[in-house]
Amino acid sequence: MTTPSIRLLREAFPEAHLAFLTESPSDQVLRENPYLDEILLFRKGETLWETQSFFRMIRQQQFDTVLDFFGNPRSALMTRFSGAPIRIGFSFRGRSWAYTHSVKISEKVTYAAEHKSQLLKPLGISAKDFRLDFFTGEKDQNYAADLFEKMGLLETDFVVSLSPVSRQPYKVWSLERFAEIADWLVERYKAKILFLFGPGEVHFIDSVRKAMIHPALPDYDIPTLSETLAILNKVDLHLGNDNGPRHFAVAGGTPTLAVFGRPWAANWTPPRQTLHRALEFDPGCKNKCMYPKCNLECLHGVTVEAVQSELEDMIKELPQDDSSESADFPSLVSTQHQGNFELWHQEDLARDPDVSDSKIAGVKRAIDVLNQRRNDLIEQLDQFLVNVLSRENVNTTDQTELNSETPGSMIDRLSINALKIYHMNEEIQREDAVESHRKKCFGKLSVLQEQREDLRQCLDKLLVDLSTGKKRLKVYQQMKMYNDESLNPVLYCKGESV
Repeated sequence: MTTPSIRLLREAFPEAHLAFLTESPSDQVLRENPYLDEILLFRKGETLWETQSFFRMIRQQQFDTVLDFFGNPRSALMTRFSGAPIRIGFSFRGRSWAYTHSVKISEKVTYAAEHKSQLLKPLGISAKDFRLDFFTGEKDQNYAADLFEKMGLLETDFVVSLSPVSRQPYKVWSLERFAEIADWLVERYKAKILFLFGPGEVHFIDSVRKAMIHPALPDYDIPTLSETLAILNKVDLHLGNDNGPRHFAVAGGTPTLAVFGRPWAANWTPPRQTLHRALEFDPGCKNKCMYPKCNLECLHGVTVEAVQSELEDMIKELPQDDSSESADFPSLVSTQHQGNFELWHQEDLARDPDVSDSKIAGVKRAIDVLNQRRNDLIEQLDQFLVNVLSRENVNTTDQTELNSETPGSMIDRLSINALKIYHMNEEIQREDAVESHRKKCFGKLSVLQEQREDLRQCLDKLLVDLSTGKKRLKVYQQMKMYNDESLNPVLYCKGESV
């Protein structure tokens, strides 16, 4: 829930060194985050001497600003001991001594990511975008693809991930009800049920399997957190309790439905959207909860019928036919353009002559991640169109002409062209620019606009040729090697003599 704040900090302070202190396994969520320079890992159960050494290391970093997103006594102590001139935290009772800036806790029920971002206000940062950031690497994506292949899953299968787990009793909806919902999904929608669980949670899955009439997909070795995200990126819908996998699915853009008990759903569900939904029941005591002196009426008050009704509405909105899938295509294009926007600005940082070598290294890693994401999105655009053409039964043969450039790559070029046009316009309107510079930029702008029109016409013609069978479309994976530990010799020979 702090990842939007990380992104906002990077946007506000592009040259700052951003370090994030966390514990395992939460560090897995941040490993591929392009906005961070460093992850500091605090290990539980260390000796007093080791803890003191860790505290000294934090102080020796000489941070200018420390934000305490966690807000418990230990994190408050670390914040105070850091010696940072600016220390920001929430005004929990007994914590104000640790901070130079105490932020008042909102009395409203607020989405957790939005709540966390309130700590940015003393730095002059106001937030409106609370998208969660969690990035997979190519190794994670290959893992998920291999897993789906081993399970015999096809692109046309309707796959629902189900996570009926939680270590908090007030979050665990009836396992028998989850089993009833799973059977209903199989019978009504021919769904393939894929369970998600972590260490020590397999007993939840065993109980649901035992109560089900129909078989679910087989269990598999417990994945890492980033592998779990890669799995969620491949499923069509996620159902479960209020837990970690639900937040991963939200970050990945997979539609979710979560059942809530004691916590307010609004705290843990993105506002002002319908892709991610929640069901809860208030017996009249959620505002003054007496747990564990109750029978969890709030949790048991969510009925099977309510979940079925909500799922029916969600499934109706999923891409199922040409019209609904085509309506979703612009959002995929928008996501690809957003990725190019982020990549553009990272590359700007890489060209700053005043940036340190260590900073350049961090920017290069961020560019690698964003480039990988860019290529993945191009392939997704092409795969989307391949699926549409297949359903339309557009007839082609192995002899049908291929185009050397795919629609996805052409859309990517149009995206970059749009960014160039935008920034060239900015140069033309610069008040401090000399007239000769503006005229030169105006000439370049004319060329860019001509290129855009030429490329648009080429894309239009290619789409017509594909839809009529005059040309055929294939998805060729880019096979990027630099992020793959099994293909990049710098990675697989690390620690060896090369």
